[in-house]
Amino acid sequence: MNKKTYRGVIFDLDGTLLDTSEGVFASVRHTVEALGKPALDEATLRTFIGPPVKLSLIRLYGLDEDAANHATEIFRTQYKDHDLLKAEPYAGIKDLIRALKCLKALELSPSEAVLIGDTSSDGKGAKEAAVDFMAVTYGFGPDTAEAWQEYAPVYTAKDTHDIGAFLGVNF
Repeated sequence: MNKKTYRGVIFDLDGTLLDTSEGVFASVRHTVEALGKPALDEATLRTFIGPPVKLSLIRLYGLDEDAANHATEIFRTQYKDHDLLKAEPYAGIKDLIRALKCLKALELSPSEAVLIGDTSSDGKGAKEAAVDFMAVTYGFGPDTAEAWQEYAPVYTAKDTHDIGAFLGVNF
């Protein structure tokens, strides 16, 4: 399947390795309540996964810089102290990481690495870093290969076994 061998594999955390939604959503709900703002529906909560929380708060509530910084601190404190450990690894991810463990941090050129992610921020980051990008459809971003085309992924994986197959590892 994969014709290129990568010496480095970079994983996004939220939505690629871990499903962090429960903790993020709980912290956003706490922040919104602390700000005295109306509660958010599930679809709106999902928009907080991927972009910086501060930008999402500004977008939704029109907060100025100071208010957004204050709200972000509320979120970070709540997440760090109460909601961080609600994250769950996606099925198969531990086995995939174990199978990849002999890949060491070497002096790599961008052409020797691939970034694996689930949001447009990951696709943009890979492009800016000039590394290949593998999209996943099981996280918080687009759920079809077609929706990822704008970021020119070298591959679009539907699950962790797909990632392993592309990278040439069995687990």
